[in-house]
Amino acid sequence: MNRRKNRKGFTLPELILAVAIIVVLASLAFVGVARYLRGLRLMEMDNAAKEIYFAAQNRITAELVSGNLGRLDPDEYSIDTEKTLDGTNVHVVRFPDASRQTDKSLWNELLPFGALDETIRLKGYYIITYTFDAENNLANVRDVWYTADNNGGLFRNWTGSEDELKKATDAQLIAARIDQENGRQNRLHFPEGNGSAVIGHYGGEGISLDHRTKLGVSLELINDEVLYLKGKVTADDLTTIPEGVKPQVNIIVEGLTSGAVKTLMPGDSKVTVAEDGTFYFVLDDVTSVGKRFQ
Repeated sequence: MNRRKNRKGFTLPELILAVAIIVVLASLAFVGVARYLRGLRLMEMDNAAKEIYFAAQNRITAELVSGNLGRLDPDEYSIDTEKTLDGTNVHVVRFPDASRQTDKSLWNELLPFGALDETIRLKGYYIITYTFDAENNLANVRDVWYTADNNGGLFRNWTGSEDELKKATDAQLIAARIDQENGRQNRLHFPEGNGSAVIGHYGGEGISLDHRTKLGVSLELINDEVLYLKGKVTADDLTTIPEGVKPQVNIIVEGLTSGAVKTLMPGDSKVTVAEDGTFYFVLDDVTSVGKRFQ
C-alpha cells in the first residue's frame, strides 16, 4: 500500500513539460505587457511634445500682438539654426543644446520660465522647428520631437537615445511625424522603426497657425471697490482659435488730458481669458469698504 501511494505524482518528463508550458505563457505575457508599457510611454512623449508645441506657439502669438516678435528672430543670435526640412525653410531650436549658449538664448526666448511645466521644459531632449518671416511679421511652430532620458529604461535600451535624436537625419524625423503612415511604429522604435528610443511628436506640414485676426471684444468699466474692465471675446471668434492656443488680450489706455498712451500686455495685466471668452483687468482698488472711484 505504501509503495503504491509513493508512486503517485508527476514524473520528471511531466514536470519538465509543465515548467516549459509555464515559461512559454509567461514569455507571451511579458511581451504583451512590455508592448503595452511602450505604448503608454509613446503617449507620454506625444503629450509632452504637444505641450511644448503650444507653449512655443503661445509665446510667438504673445510677442506678435505685443509688437516684439523680433525677439524671436533667429538672425539676432550667433547660432545658425536655419535648415530645409521637407522642402520648407525652418529654424531649429534644440534642448539641451541651446541652453548651453548664453543667458539670452533663442531657446530661453521661445520657452521662457513659466511657459510650461518645468519638468518638461528642463528635462528630456527635444527639437523645435519654426518658420520666421521678418518681412511679413509672421512666425509659426512647425514640429516638435521629444524623448526622455530614462537611464536604461524598462524593457528597452535607451542608451544613446540622446545622440540618436540630436543626430537624426531629416528623413528619419519626417518619418516619425504623427501624421505619417508608419509614424507610430517609427516613434515607438526610433529611428525608422528599428531603433531603441521612443520619441513623441506634434505638428506637421498640415498645421497652420496665423492668429493675426482681430477678435471682436465688448468692454464694460466696473466702478466699485475695485475698478476693473470686464470684457468678452465674441463667441463666433472663439471658434476660429485652434485647440490649445490661448487668446491674447492687449489693453490700450490713453489719457485724455496728458495724451499718454500705455499698452498693457498679458504679462503685465494678468489678463486671463476664460473658456467662454470672458476676461477681467483690474485697474486699481481702494481699501475702504463702500468707497468708489470718482
